[in-house]
Amino acid sequence: MTSTPRRTSKPKPRTLDLSPLEREKYLAGLVRRYKSGESIRQIAESIGRPYGTVHRWLSKGGAQFRPRGGSKQKPIPTTSPIPTTSSLVDTRGC
Repeated sequence: MTSTPRRTSKPKPRTLDLSPLEREKYLAGLVRRYKSGESIRQIAESIGRPYGTVHRWLSKGGAQFRPRGGSKQKPIPTTSPIPTTSSLVDTRGC
């Protein structure tokens, strides 16, 4: 009979296993990461937890959630600079 190797990775954080002060600090750290622009999916992936769990933790931590789907504004098109009148004048003569 072969046995599977045991995982030596760090155990996933469980907020239930933390003291109230530790839990508050942990949730504040998650909220800080979210406020700095990291997405819920990125946070969830980095700590090895499901999206819904991280969303619930952020909610408990008092995070102000961003609107879904990103910005609805259309990006400003990037074009070449507006030509000056000197570049419009034909200097070769008529």
